[in-house]
Amino acid sequence: LASGDCQQLAEAGFTVLAERLRHNDDKEIVRECLLKHIPRITFDLQKIYTQQSSLFEKVLSIQEEQKQNSINPEGDNDDNDMSDKNEALKGVGVVTWTMEMKRLFKLLEGCFDNCEAVLLVGETGCGKTTISQIFSAL
Repeated sequence: LASGDCQQLAEAGFTVLAERLRHNDDKEIVRECLLKHIPRITFDLQKIYTQQSSLFEKVLSIQEEQKQNSINPEGDNDDNDMSDKNEALKGVGVVTWTMEMKRLFKLLEGCFDNCEAVLLVGETGCGKTTISQIFSAL
């Protein structure tokens, strides 16, 4: 495998294997195994989870338009497609894209792309409902 292919394999392997684990110690074991057995790779988890996909860019642009419309509600609104998406995301409100929210989006996007079922588990207020509403609107 080429170096880039190895990197993609390792990142996909980490997101599939380690992200299903609840404890960081267990995730670190998966990371160490991947580093040991796949040559020439590095792990920058922040980079993995902050690479913006076209779907994420779409959400950001809709939110930016919503922000602009709240500042200038009488602005020209000729883009019906964007307007419909705005309506779908209206109930979501303002989303602060923390590292954890970007991570959650990236992981769910992979599941979404592969038609996989997802069980979101976490404390109250960690973003489960918000991210579900975003994907539901898309």
